[in-house]
This record gives sequence, structure tokens and C-alpha cells, in this order.
Amino acid sequence: MTFDLTTDRRKIETLRRYRVLGSESAPALSQLVTAAASALDATAGLLVGLDERGPRVLAGTQADGRGSSGSQDLFDRVTRQLGGEGDEDLLLAAIRAKDGATIAILALDGCPRMDAHATAVLQRQLDALGAVMDLGVTVATALDQADRLAAHEAELTHQSSLLEQQAEELVRLAEENYAQRLSAEGAFQQKSLFLATLTHELRTPLTAIIGFAELMEQQVLGPIGNETYLGYLNSIHGSGKHLLSIINDLLDMAKIEAGKYDVTPTAMAANPVLSQTIRVVGGLAIEKRVRIAWTPLRPSPEIVADDRALKQVMLNLLSNAIKYSPPGGSITVDNRVQNDRFIVAISDEGPGIAPEDLARLMRPYEQARNGGAETQVKGTGLGLTISRMLVELQGGTLTLESTEGRGTTSCFDLPLAAPDARRAD
Repeated sequence: MTFDLTTDRRKIETLRRYRVLGSESAPALSQLVTAAASALDATAGLLVGLDERGPRVLAGTQADGRGSSGSQDLFDRVTRQLGGEGDEDLLLAAIRAKDGATIAILALDGCPRMDAHATAVLQRQLDALGAVMDLGVTVATALDQADRLAAHEAELTHQSSLLEQQAEELVRLAEENYAQRLSAEGAFQQKSLFLATLTHELRTPLTAIIGFAELMEQQVLGPIGNETYLGYLNSIHGSGKHLLSIINDLLDMAKIEAGKYDVTPTAMAANPVLSQTIRVVGGLAIEKRVRIAWTPLRPSPEIVADDRALKQVMLNLLSNAIKYSPPGGSITVDNRVQNDRFIVAISDEGPGIAPEDLARLMRPYEQARNGGAETQVKGTGLGLTISRMLVELQGGTLTLESTEGRGTTSCFDLPLAAPDARRAD
């Protein structure tokens, strides 16, 4: 009789997932083959394993083992019969795993028809061997999982060690950063204190020098009598005012950086502040022959701002626009209300600023460049920085827009006052 395995061909991928432990079960397999061949009066017998490597001999009845020509001939015949080729007459009995997948084939050659007793004996032996091989597969799977778990545990241990090292490094860096921050804060406070003290001490006598120079220029107590001396007094007066402007900028910067610049935003009308600051710089604009155009909004917008800080921002931005405007040019002060914000934009017709310099000009002590060279306009480079900080202290933002050769626009915004806080103009 022949055991047909054609219905098992669809399970070939399932078969290859099993590990048939032929070497570990070799004695039991050999005994099974010998007993089966003896009981059934077979001339030859083989146990053929099926795994990921394909069919292979696990045990045989030949005395010289699997390498004999008899075993090889029988194995070739088994392979052909398993493949559905040839016209073989072999008894093939399957050893199956618990899920029904075939994991080994018992092949006997020259068997007579088996009686019921022989069939029952062979089936019990096959069932017992199947159980042994199932256990071997389970053990092998468990060992594989244990190996993977051990490798995973080793990787976790390695990663844990790396994390501990990184944590220690982060702690060290944090301690160094804290020490450096304390040192930087101390140095910053010392610098701010030094600037505040120095500028205060310089401003008092400088104010007196400027005042006496003005009196002498006006010849209040009588004529000077020499035009050359009047020219000298004019230079002293102008240089003193310029120096006082620098000292005031340094003092304001020191106060802002130290957090001691008091800003108290309150509800106020915008038009009076803009009008006053435009009048203040009017003399400088006339001297430079620059026209300032401004159309106030009616009624005046009510904004939340600090009167002194807003005036300083306007004076700084208008002074910059006048300094960089060509003689005979014009400056436009645009103001509008948009999205609950009061927006002021001051545009000049100066040489403009290169795109790469726009962000740089918002940093302290930076000045505009003209064609790659420093401009001849004197200053500390603090005006824009101070203006930006003062606007931010009042809850707004300041930006610059410029195109080389087409002028610059300084734009800032401030919040509008709540309806119940607004006053009539």
C-alpha cells in the first residue's frame, strides 16, 4: 500500500518552519525504522525529515548508515515519489505535528499488505515519535526565544549604560552652565552698574558745558568780539550735544538691560505724542532741508503706551530717518488702526539697507553700511536697539523694511485701549 502525500503539498511553507531534531533523536528513529521494517518484513526502510533544507535522511535500516548506496537509492525513490514523479511502490507513513503539518516521512520498501495489528503498532510508534519531535520543536523554539531575550537584555543593558553616561554628562554640563551663567550675570550686572555710574557722572558736568556754551554763543553778557571764538563755541556746543546724546543712549541701554527702565503703559491719545515729537525734530529737518509729511487720524486713536517711552521711540526713528535722508528729501509718517493695533510706519528716501544687514541693525552698537563701507553719520548704533526694546516693553513689535537705493521704513505697533478706557480727543 502507498501513503499519498499530494494533499500536503500546500503546506510546504508550514513544513519548513519546523526544526526536525534528527541528530538528537537518532537512536529512537533508527529503532523505529528497524522495528517497522522487521515487523512488516521490509527489505529496506528510511526516515526522511522535512524542514527548511528540504528532504533529508534521518535514519535507515542499512548497517553502514545513511551513506550507503542502498539508502541513497531508496532516498532518491522517496524524493521522486514525494515530488509526484516516477512510478514508485513505497510505503510512506507521515509523522505529523500537533497542528497537522507533516514533519517526517517513514519510507519502507517491499512491504506486504499490513494487517490490523501491524498497522496499529506502526501508528502507535509514529504517534510516540511525533510527540517526541513536537517536544523537540517546542524546546528549540523556547531556546531560540531565550537566546533572543538574552540578546535583547544585553542590548538593554548596553543602552542603559549609555543613558547613565549621558545623564552624568548632562548633569556635568548643567553644573558648568549654571556656574557660567552666574559668572555672566555677575559680569553683566557689573557692566550695567559701571555704565550707569559713568554716564551719570559724565552727564552732569557735560550739561553745564553745553549750557555755558549756549550762553556764550548768544553773547548774553556782551559781545565776544572775535568771530573765530564764536566758531569755536559753536563746535563746543555741537560736540557737547552729540556727546550728551551718546551718554543718554548708553544710560538708557544700561537701564533697560538691568531691568530698571520704568515703563507704565496707560490709555492715552496717539495724535498729541506724534505731533510733539515731529515738532521737536522739526529744527533738525529744516537744517537738513527734509520735509516731514504726516496726516493725523480723526478722531485720535486711544492707545496703551508709556508717554516718555513712546516719545523716545518716535524721536529715535525720526532722527534716524532725517540723518539718512538726502537734502531736499521727504519723510512720510503713516499711521493706521488694524486688528486692534495702532501701527506707525516712518519711511525715508535714504540709501536703504542691504537685506543681510537688516537683522544686524537690531543688535546693539551696529550701524548701517552704504555700499559696503560704514556711513559717515555719527552715532552709537544703539538707537534702533533701544527703540525695539522700548516698544517690546509696551507690548508691541518693531520691524525694518528696506530696499537698497529706495529708502527704509521703520514700523512699530502698539495695542489699542479698551473701549471703556478711551477718551474723547
